[in-house]
Amino acid sequence: MEDLKGTYEGYSKTYDKPFSTTNHEGIGGPDFVWTRWVDGKLTRYSDAVIAGLKPADFKRP
Repeated sequence: MEDLKGTYEGYSKTYDKPFSTTNHEGIGGPDFVWTRWVDGKLTRYSDAVIAGLKPADFKRP
């Protein structure tokens, strides 16, 4: 998968060479959207904690 060429339409984004020899994650922190239920609809949500998250915060220990 590290040798994929071109772009690929995914469920949540379009991938342009999503994998490398050192990165096997297709998505990272910036790809996540936090939501909450408000008045019968999902809406984007952010607060100081979420705004401060970095890609490393989403990696397994």
